[in-house]
Amino acid sequence: MWQGQPLDLLRRIHEEVHLQKAQNTLEASGYRSPTWRILRALQSIIKAKVLIGESTVTAAPFFEGAGRPSTPYWGPQQGRRVFLWESLSLEGQQECLTELQNDAEWVIWCKANPKDKATQTFRNYGKCIFEGKRAKLKQDLCNDNQEGSSGSKNVTRARSWWKRGDADACAAQTNMQCWVSQDMIFDDEQAETHLCEAWEDESGKDEINVVLQGLEQHFWRGTEAGWLGCYDFAGETWAGDGSVHKCAMGAGSICLQRPGCNLVVRVGREEEGVSSLRPELAAIARTLQATPLLYLCDSEAALNKMSRWIGSGPRTTLAGDTNADIMTSIIECVRARVLIGARTFMVKVSASRRTSQ
Repeated sequence: MWQGQPLDLLRRIHEEVHLQKAQNTLEASGYRSPTWRILRALQSIIKAKVLIGESTVTAAPFFEGAGRPSTPYWGPQQGRRVFLWESLSLEGQQECLTELQNDAEWVIWCKANPKDKATQTFRNYGKCIFEGKRAKLKQDLCNDNQEGSSGSKNVTRARSWWKRGDADACAAQTNMQCWVSQDMIFDDEQAETHLCEAWEDESGKDEINVVLQGLEQHFWRGTEAGWLGCYDFAGETWAGDGSVHKCAMGAGSICLQRPGCNLVVRVGREEEGVSSLRPELAAIARTLQATPLLYLCDSEAALNKMSRWIGSGPRTTLAGDTNADIMTSIIECVRARVLIGARTFMVKVSASRRTSQ
């Protein structure tokens, strides 16, 4: 949380706008942010407190401090540190190298085979404790006459993820290594286990765990849902979405208070045509069973369609409505909830872009 003067915050935001242009350039050259799973594994090696690299916008919120050389983002800048080496400029790398020679508590995440190893002289006084192999592409396997695949599963964020609030996890495009100081004392076996688990994770999404205590609470309360107070709702908070893929419609929703509770439904009648509205309505209909309920939705069209039935009297009709079957289910569920006094709140949020991050 920002603790300085408001004017200083505005200056920082102005600086970050220009620095994000540099992040664009960095990603255009092939750099990708590691997933939070990888970062947590790196952090756990020495219980690191500080993250060095990337930008204020992209830095993970579970570090006590974060920054670039000579440019703090937040919190302390000294102590046990994790360096995202490829995200630093050449000047930043040189500044870090000067400090690392007299420091025994650091972890570096870097390319295994950089074009210029002169930028990685920490190899002279450090040791590599893990190397993650990138997954072999089909053409590579054909050339090697091998079957199957090996290496990373989903260990990096997609390009420009920070613009969209994108949690997709992608395969690494290059081999990566973890280096530590030769003099550092830590549990080698445990560190390797955590890194292997993070590197081989098969989930197509990075971790998305809403944490409302400790360091991470400021991050989550700074999102759109956080500013709206959705995380403090007294009942159950649900988020749902619908989608169309290859002429098939599906819908689903998840509950904040019950992380393991996921509702998924296949939406029928594709032969009559598909639309983005129909699966959005299906997600709402499937979720209207919790009591009381706060529902987060990214479809303004779906919420507008429902609002027509609030206090409208007997004149509103479903005649000619292509989604009459789903609307009937929604209307009956909402009516039943009203009769038993169950509160129902529906809030429009931007699910495709985390604008308040």
